[in-house]
Amino acid sequence: MDLSLVNGKVLDKTWNATKPAARVGNWEDRFESLVQTVDGIVWEADVATLEFSFVSDQAVRILGYAPEVWINTKNFWQDRIHPDDREQAIGYCHRQLREGKNHIFDYRMISATGDIVWLKDIVSVIKTNGVPTLLRGVMVDVTENKRFEILEQLEKKILDLNSDREISLQKVLSEYLLGIEQIYPRMKCSITGIVDGKLDNWSSPSLPVAYIQALNGLDIGNNHGSCGTAAYLKEKVISSDIANDARWENYRQLALPHQLLSCWSHPILDSEGNVAATFAIYYDHIKTPDEDELNVIDRAVAILKMILENRKNSEIITSSKSRLRNYVEEIAFLQSHVVRAPLARLMGIVDLIKNYEHTDIEKQELLDHLLMSAKELDDVIRDIARKADEKSV
Repeated sequence: MDLSLVNGKVLDKTWNATKPAARVGNWEDRFESLVQTVDGIVWEADVATLEFSFVSDQAVRILGYAPEVWINTKNFWQDRIHPDDREQAIGYCHRQLREGKNHIFDYRMISATGDIVWLKDIVSVIKTNGVPTLLRGVMVDVTENKRFEILEQLEKKILDLNSDREISLQKVLSEYLLGIEQIYPRMKCSITGIVDGKLDNWSSPSLPVAYIQALNGLDIGNNHGSCGTAAYLKEKVISSDIANDARWENYRQLALPHQLLSCWSHPILDSEGNVAATFAIYYDHIKTPDEDELNVIDRAVAILKMILENRKNSEIITSSKSRLRNYVEEIAFLQSHVVRAPLARLMGIVDLIKNYEHTDIEKQELLDHLLMSAKELDDVIRDIARKADEKSV
């Protein structure tokens, strides 16, 4: 069946030639209706220019651009591919076209709202007399799957980093937050520690320095912004509109001048149920989290809790090892120095008694020295035993 497009509608030339006009129109309507129900962007484009001649209405839902914009804007597709994917995607497409091959490839596009959308583009090369003339395809939104695939890779990388004690906690946290921000470019992430009931910035790689400084040291409490409230209540706080959220009444002047218009914060509890930190996400526009974003928050909190607990346990182990090393060194010192003195005297006295002639008075004096040295050695051994008992408590 030879399909083509006329004025943006798919037509079957062979069928048109043999069917009444009324039935042709009815068929066109039904076929276009069918195309519009496909859960993806159905499109047709010129082989030479890659300019679109047809785009289904799903384009609005997936990328936010009306079909007319796709069709009437020169280089629409090329210009809206993510800069990091543009060269590879266009190059791959041209290589496949030169060989006349159908192809499937994944790449990112920037939506009308500035968000990243991952697309799986399934492309058919239509040939006339063996020569490619048209491209037809379906762009399927695979953003959710791609995001979580990348998120899993990021989590593995961060947990590996965290296992290296030569890498600071701040470095690990910053790497993780920057990784999340690459997946969700409009997010600005922050992790704030809670120290003595106050906020203590641990990592906020994309927040303005002035805002971080203003927030640092503020008390936690009910209606103390998103992070202060989340830490105080030990529950997630969603402030979709900072300018009109009562929890930000005394703090919005800190955020709004930096175009921080929404903030969602989640407390991170340690194994004992105490709030160790908060994980926050800021946006430069009023926004309520969707299901995907809520899942990301939950996953991030779980990973951050794991990182912090791992570091805490590591510090305890390191501290214990240090104390044990000090104890061993102390015992070694006692054994090599304190014990040796009375023991050396004992050995010397025994040698004198055994190998030399002495009067009764001299023998009695040597025996007194022997007893004194033995008591001194006993005191040293008791002291070592006492120190050992203290270290074991």
